[in-house]
Amino acid sequence: EECVACKPWSERERLASEKLALGFYFSGHLFEQHETEARRLAPTRLADLRGGPGARNETVRVAGVIVSARTQNSRRGRLCVIILDDRSAQLELTIFAELYDRKRALLREDTLLFVLGKVRYDEFRERLTVNVDDLMDLAEARARAAARLRIEVDGVADLTRFRDTLAPFRVSNGNLAGGCRVVVSYRNGVGAADVVLSEDWRVRPDEALVEELRRQPKVRAAGFSYG
Repeated sequence: EECVACKPWSERERLASEKLALGFYFSGHLFEQHETEARRLAPTRLADLRGGPGARNETVRVAGVIVSARTQNSRRGRLCVIILDDRSAQLELTIFAELYDRKRALLREDTLLFVLGKVRYDEFRERLTVNVDDLMDLAEARARAAARLRIEVDGVADLTRFRDTLAPFRVSNGNLAGGCRVVVSYRNGVGAADVVLSEDWRVRPDEALVEELRRQPKVRAAGFSYG
């Protein structure tokens, strides 16, 4: 009996299928794919949150993968309760109506999420939690941290394809703060130079753009840099 040829699963697809079949990730963790960058953008691990009875509220930025999400009605409107997991610990968070209405598209299982809020001790439940002020996906967290998209090119690239790849991700002039500068690091057998594209070539720091760039001939590497 012949087997049907198919594309191998990506790590994300494999882990999502494991969670669907078993109820948990078995061979790895979705957070691992972005852990190095996520720790730079949100250095506090969930296991390192500190607080206790009488402790002062502390503003933190944390990140993790949503392993479960459920919505429910309350007197303040519809809310969402999520469990965030960064491999070090899990944390239950409540997203109330106004923020939930604005950011509900981010609140999906197996999604990387950045949370800005204040740590507090829940005396009723006798545990630590975070009062959530804002939520971000990876692209917005990159933009807020003034990330630069760095594209390393060996020799002469296909400039038309290069331009066409960037074009769908360009941000409008009124939303430049939501994008990041693009740096092309070019080298050949003679020398090397970094070329910073103009402001009107700011792009959304989307992972899909990076993946497309990495598939192009002459592109040695593509990713985001900080500082």
